Amino acid sequence: MAEKPKYKKQIQVKKAPATPVTGVQKKAWKIPPWAIYAVLTLTAVIYLRSLFNGFVTWDDDGYVCKNKDIMDFSFNGIKTIFSSFYVGNYQPLSMLTYLFEYRLFGLNPFPYHLLNMLLHLANVFLVYLFIKKLSGQEFTAVFVAAIFG
Repeated sequence: MAEKPKYKKQIQVKKAPATPVTGVQKKAWKIPPWAIYAVLTLTAVIYLRSLFNGFVTWDDDGYVCKNKDIMDFSFNGIKTIFSSFYVGNYQPLSMLTYLFEYRLFGLNPFPYHLLNMLLHLANVFLVYLFIKKLSGQEFTAVFVAAIFG
């Protein structure tokens, strides 16, 4: 009978890497820290011309120009704003801003457009913060904010 070898040959098994090696490394897009401010500036420049427009007859008549409720700066006027629909919508906070704008500026359309533009820019920045928190990616957040803007 043939003798059995005393030592077995040990085979070393290499473990596969956790991520497959393809030879191509992903590089994260480097976004400068001022990119969101560039998006906000570009958005403001795009909407800048709207500041000098008048009211439109599409829905501004129902919300502002012919709305007697925003002209009544009293407790009853505010109560009416919170219990009424305007142009088929229930928007008490929007109507309150119109109430204060009318009280301060009358029917001058510039302050109405300016406030709406500032609110839109604030929302662009909030979208950026939300997407950055959600995705953890600066590029994605700036890109989505630019699309929203």
